[in-house]
Amino acid sequence: MRIEGLPVTTPLRTIVDLASVLHIASLRDLVRDQITLQRLDAAELGAVMGSLRRRGKPGVAKLSRVLDDLAPGEGLPRSELERLLDHVIRLSGLPTPVAEYPLPGRGVATGFVDRCWPEARMIVEADGRKWHTRRNQMELDATRSIEAQAAGFETTRLLWEHLESDADNTAQLLRTIYERRLDLIGRQTS
Repeated sequence: MRIEGLPVTTPLRTIVDLASVLHIASLRDLVRDQITLQRLDAAELGAVMGSLRRRGKPGVAKLSRVLDDLAPGEGLPRSELERLLDHVIRLSGLPTPVAEYPLPGRGVATGFVDRCWPEARMIVEADGRKWHTRRNQMELDATRSIEAQAAGFETTRLLWEHLESDADNTAQLLRTIYERRLDLIGRQTS
């Protein structure tokens, strides 16, 4: 961004950059103060951190711990996450999906998916886990996605950050994915 013609980083990007040089206690105080003063939103900070994440990026692990410390409980309660997901789906204008659809696949991974449009062979999973837990669950999530893909279903994973701080854009993207899935299925059956 620019202020009076000078290029500067956004406040969120500045905090991500400061994470590499601040002691964790100072970083925690800074983030807590900014959230308390309503100058930043934890979801938006998490989204910026995620967009800048790369192997060896200084401060990202430290900032993840700070965000975990400041988040309530063990992650967003499932009911709240589903409310956010359903809100984004309503914004998209898509037909009502099937909730808790059985995971398609060979049975290597079992369970249910959050939302599914069987006609488009499209699954949407919402993830409200804290940053460190999310990283630990990546293997299971990948197995579930691969199982569904082998059965012809595409899985779209939406993070809490997408649902909370970028609902309109996320809704547009969902609609685009759905329409492309229907088009692809239509071409395959023709």
